[in-house]
Amino acid sequence: LLIGAAPGLRIQKLVSRPTVNEGDTVAYTIRLINAGNTTLTLLSVSDTLPAAMQFLSGSSGCQFSGGVVTFTQDSLPMNGIDSMLIRAVVRTPVDGGTLIRNLAYARTAQTPVQTASAQSIVAGFPALTFAKSALVDTACYGDTVRFIFRYRNTGNITLTNFTVLDSLPPELEYLSGSSGSRCIQGIYTCRRDSLLRGEADSIIIWTRVVGLPAHALQVMNRAGAGSDQTPTQSAQATFFYRVSPGFTISKSATPDTVTIGADLTYTIIIANTGNVPLLSLAIRDTLARELTNVRIPAWAQYAGGVISYTRDTLRLRERDTLEVVTTLSPAAKPGSPIANCAWAGTSQSAPESSRALIFP
Repeated sequence: LLIGAAPGLRIQKLVSRPTVNEGDTVAYTIRLINAGNTTLTLLSVSDTLPAAMQFLSGSSGCQFSGGVVTFTQDSLPMNGIDSMLIRAVVRTPVDGGTLIRNLAYARTAQTPVQTASAQSIVAGFPALTFAKSALVDTACYGDTVRFIFRYRNTGNITLTNFTVLDSLPPELEYLSGSSGSRCIQGIYTCRRDSLLRGEADSIIIWTRVVGLPAHALQVMNRAGAGSDQTPTQSAQATFFYRVSPGFTISKSATPDTVTIGADLTYTIIIANTGNVPLLSLAIRDTLARELTNVRIPAWAQYAGGVISYTRDTLRLRERDTLEVVTTLSPAAKPGSPIANCAWAGTSQSAPESSRALIFP
């Protein structure tokens, strides 16, 4: 009984790491099996490495050139099994999610080309850095303050729906921002559809100081940035409120020409012209002896010819008025002016005075 030759070749390919990272070493094993009933001759194998892989080494007999690993063998006996090993490293950079597919080809003089493939996927590591800073160290009421947000995609995949969110403190008023910026009721946002791997950018917003910090002279502003792939990263910027206390005092008399026995009114006005509340405000006014029948508001005091008035706080841009009604007594000498001076001071500033003249 004569049995005809039935050549057969099978090829298998295995990969040591189905999931890889940049810089990982991967081993590919190619197995060649003579599945026929005759010896196979002129065996050749070729394997074109993917662009993401860099050749390191191969089994004895392997050659590498132009990105292709080749292997030749004179023969493979019936039922024979042979194998070759290729070691390669994952290049940098390779985006996360990239599928690295590797195809090997084998043929003999007796068989057509056979193929086998193996694949690995690059693990995705989304990552983001975010920082915020104020471009001034100090500011006061009415000043413009710029903030800059810096961000970078430090992972190995594209980030989508990247968003910056900043709840401005009540001391700040939004003015404008970089392209894509918007601010509604003190909530600032800036959004990008995508942020590519390694991409870095910045955003600048302009604000104005419109109030005094509630609990300290430091204005703190915290912002956050995130994407579909990353949790929110937060960053804080601070600047100090520059303190400039100040006030004015003015005193006037109505009328300024008074007849004996007639009434006149002194008006004292205090105005906070600084950028902080004034503390421990005190007003003192010593009336001339020619003035009698002094009438003052209930919240002021009069004793020994001296009017005094105190307040714990005079708020930012607040004014206060003290009116004193008095009568010109017969002790006044007609034609001799009477000068009357009021003084005011606070715990943050030196005293100031203002004088009013009347003519009997």
